[in-house]
Amino acid sequence: MQELRISIERRSQEETNTLIDSFKICGWEYHGNYNFVDTHIFAVFTWSQNSEPIYPEGYEQHKAVYPVHSQGIN
Repeated sequence: MQELRISIERRSQEETNTLIDSFKICGWEYHGNYNFVDTHIFAVFTWSQNSEPIYPEGYEQHKAVYPVHSQGIN
């Protein structure tokens, strides 16, 4: 199972409803909102299917890895 939290405190109710609907259409389960310190509000979704998660457009997970190169101190 994978959990995803998306910040919604700066969204209108209409924008929040559109966001929730877009995730539900892709197969995510919406579990309500999580309020953190009454300042940050997150919509909470879970993916409990056996396949790889499907994301709405614009919320795809990026898997690019950028290695950090450093030189040791001698």
